[in-house]
Amino acid sequence: MIFMTTERLIIRAFKNKDASALFDYLSSPRTPCFQDEKLNSLEDAIKEIDSRILDNSQFAVCLKETDELIGHLFADNKGESDRNTWSVGWHFNKRYEGKGYATESVTALFNICFLKKKPDVFMHMLKTIILPLRNYVLVSICDRRDVLKSLSRSHMIMV
Repeated sequence: MIFMTTERLIIRAFKNKDASALFDYLSSPRTPCFQDEKLNSLEDAIKEIDSRILDNSQFAVCLKETDELIGHLFADNKGESDRNTWSVGWHFNKRYEGKGYATESVTALFNICFLKKKPDVFMHMLKTIILPLRNYVLVSICDRRDVLKSLSRSHMIMV
């Protein structure tokens, strides 16, 4: 199932064929916050894909031309006492960093999930998981897309 497309990307549900690509970037996560997602084998990746196929908070980010998995996004509010509070994040294969794919896909995610469907939730209640070192990359991506223009930085939770 395709959730959205951008100029260069397809954001869709995970498919069984994504296991090898997922293993490629989760076999050695580069940031500590993703260590719990570390995959030790292709078999682990296949099991993880099976789990992500059933998880509607997980989104595969793929190149539009080839449908190759290059990373993933998540948006989840399970476990939050305030159902208007969301945790969002992403992880990309390092081979695709620096090409604007994170900016493009995160913008699409925010536009669809928050700005169009629940603008009040996005503007006032968004809880962003900021990765170690206060993930200035995330803040930079949001700033480039004017995502934070009217969102007070005091609403961003630094973890």
